[in-house]
Order: sequence, then C-alpha cells, then structure tokens
Amino acid sequence: MAQPPSAHAGGTAPLSLIQRFLGILTSPKATFENVVSWPRWVGMLALTTGITVIAVAAFMMSDVGRDIILKQQLEAGATQEAAEMAASIGRYFPPIAILIFMPLMTFAVAGILLGVFAVTGGSASYKQVLAVYVHSGVVGTVAGAVNAAINYFMASDTNVTSLAGLGNALAEKGFIPGFFSALDLTIFLGLFVLAIGLGVLYRRRTAPIFMGLTAVYLVIAVVVGAVKAAFAGGS
Repeated sequence: MAQPPSAHAGGTAPLSLIQRFLGILTSPKATFENVVSWPRWVGMLALTTGITVIAVAAFMMSDVGRDIILKQQLEAGATQEAAEMAASIGRYFPPIAILIFMPLMTFAVAGILLGVFAVTGGSASYKQVLAVYVHSGVVGTVAGAVNAAINYFMASDTNVTSLAGLGNALAEKGFIPGFFSALDLTIFLGLFVLAIGLGVLYRRRTAPIFMGLTAVYLVIAVVVGAVKAAFAGGS
C-alpha cells in the first residue's frame, strides 16, 4: 500500500498563499506536492470563499443584478411591488448562503473523499485531504469571478461554461435539457485538478481518479435530468 507524502517531507519550504493560488492554475502537480507536505488550508479556504462572496455580492448589488431579480419575479407572476421588494432583499441571500454553506460543503466533501480512499486502501490524514480539496477550489473560484464579470457587462445571469444551451438545442423539454443543465465545463476542469491533487496525495495515477470523479458527477447529472423531466411532465 503506497503511503502518502508525510507533512514537511522532502525538506522543501512551504509555498506562500499567493504562490499556492497561482501554482494551482499554472503548475498544479508541483503545487499539490508542496500542499501535501505542508497541508495548510485555512488561508486558502478564506481566500477562495472571500473572492466568491465578493464577486457574487458585487454582481447582485449592481443595477444589473437587481434588474435580473426584478425581471425573474415579474415573469413568475409577482406584482410590481412584490418584485421590487424581492429585488431589494433577495440580492443579499446568495452571498450570505455562499459564506455559510461553502465551508460546510468543503468539510463534508473532504470527509467523504477521505472515507472513499480509506476503503480502497489509501492512507492520508483528514487535514491533507482537506488541504487538497480546498486548493482544487481555486479553479472554480477564478471561473466564477470571471463569469460574474462577463454577466455584468452582458447584463445577463447566464453561466457561460454551462452546457445547458447544448441541451436546449437538442430538445425543448424532457430528460436531455435537465441532464445538460447540470453539466459545467468548469466543474470538469475542477475535478481534473482535484484528481491531480488526490493522485499526488495517494501516489496514484490521475486518470483513474478523474474517471471515478467524473462518473459520480455524471450520475448526479442523470438524477437532476430525471427529476426535472418528472416535474416538467407533471406540470
């Protein structure tokens, strides 16, 4: 059974927070080797959560964000007064939800990954798995900030990396649109980077880990598509 690199292995000095942030984007394997040896996660979790909250809050607090909420409420049948109130209050919910649930989801997913790899014979500490997972989130953080900027300038709330458009082009309703709406190119990239980190941690090949993570993601997308199709059929 391959043993993961121990903390402070190799005699290398720990990378700074900024070095790790940029390293995940430019040289993920080498960065993860340092992260595994020096499994620090608090600063990176605070940074990625903070960037995400600021990006979402800036968009929601803008006139563009307010107009989008207002339009959605009116299209849902709300009165002008109710829509105005929702647009004023609703803009605060997304950044608050991210601030609360992003760290909680991070801790939970890291625990699941630790358990899965323990069952398959892997050996690592929760702190190491948590550090790897937190650092893999840099990809989604950067993509989310870019997406928020694009939406602001385009006055839109579209996820530019989502495959929902492809699903809508293939079928107007049913399973296909729901399935593709759950797929996002950024998530695929994030899973690949996570697979690199887990491969470094558990001394395993990246490809099988990535395929396993992707399989789980596709199963979730299938469930989403089936649920959306069921609700659409009943409406």
